[in-house]
Amino acid sequence: MGLGAQAQSSLFGIHYDIGLPMGQLKNDYISKASFRGMGLEGRWFLNDNFAIGGSVDWQVFYEEEGPDVFQEEISYQGETIPTTIYGKKYKYVNAFPIMVTGFYHFGEDGDTRFYLGTGIGTASMPRRTDLGLWTDSETTWHFAMAPEAGVLIPLSLNTAITAAATYNFALKSGDSLQYSWLTFKIGFAFM
Repeated sequence: MGLGAQAQSSLFGIHYDIGLPMGQLKNDYISKASFRGMGLEGRWFLNDNFAIGGSVDWQVFYEEEGPDVFQEEISYQGETIPTTIYGKKYKYVNAFPIMVTGFYHFGEDGDTRFYLGTGIGTASMPRRTDLGLWTDSETTWHFAMAPEAGVLIPLSLNTAITAAATYNFALKSGDSLQYSWLTFKIGFAFM
């Protein structure tokens, strides 16, 4: 009996993520790649090729500037005060996309399977800037989408290596940035 003789009905995955900021995130806030990411996902197969599921990811973007002189506006008791500050500036974005997903898998069970899919949901985007003793922070929730292309490479009947590329974008929410980043994922799937 070959590996493809038993149809898989579900998949649980865990992966390490590398994120490349794009768009406003890269141009206006953090331009460095992030090597601080991970995610969990589950998929339930409706037939041999189509699966629905969900995913939760976490990507931490970080960048340091300075030491330098920064012109900042500080809000104090309802007033905006122009201020000059000397020091190092530390900038952080923690991206938490939470998605409902759908995927189409090409090929047969037990073989290497390429797939295409997308996620749709929300993303919490806490953003923080530290400069000396001063901290500016905000947390915004965004409508988010994440198209993905990847591959499942079987190691055994119940285990596979996963590799994927995902384009995450969180639409503008209020006065916050429109966040987008490209994620490269490598991990394991358990079926």
